[in-house]
Amino acid sequence: MLTARRLPILTKRLIDACGGLEEASKACEDMTRPYSIAQLSRCQTAGSGCYLPLDIIACLEAYSGQSIVGQALLDARPSAAEIDCLMTEASESTEAAASFQSKVRRAIADGVVTPGEQAELAREAETLFAQARDTVAAVGKLTVAQ
Repeated sequence: MLTARRLPILTKRLIDACGGLEEASKACEDMTRPYSIAQLSRCQTAGSGCYLPLDIIACLEAYSGQSIVGQALLDARPSAAEIDCLMTEASESTEAAASFQSKVRRAIADGVVTPGEQAELAREAETLFAQARDTVAAVGKLTVAQ
């Protein structure tokens, strides 16, 4: 998880990988993205509220050859696979609910529910609840941005 506390630590690691504040500032300038030593220093200080702009992260990671902050940013975003799984589960829950609703409508259409219809509705309701539990599990697997 990428937090306001962890980001300055990663920023310091990235700056150190560049050879320190002066070298990192020079690397930015050499890549036509001037960023002062003071600005870099604030970004590696917890509680400052200052963070590296993406173009500066890209410059420093290119210079150091290490994707320290960028990888942490990627790791912190929700996985496309998790999102796809949730979409699938949500769709299947909707389909199970629609199927249950259809069977209920047919069973009560004549005003009488037979034992066979009741058993079918019970099975269909269990299927619906099982699908809902799968959807809840998919929600629980999401990576939540902070």
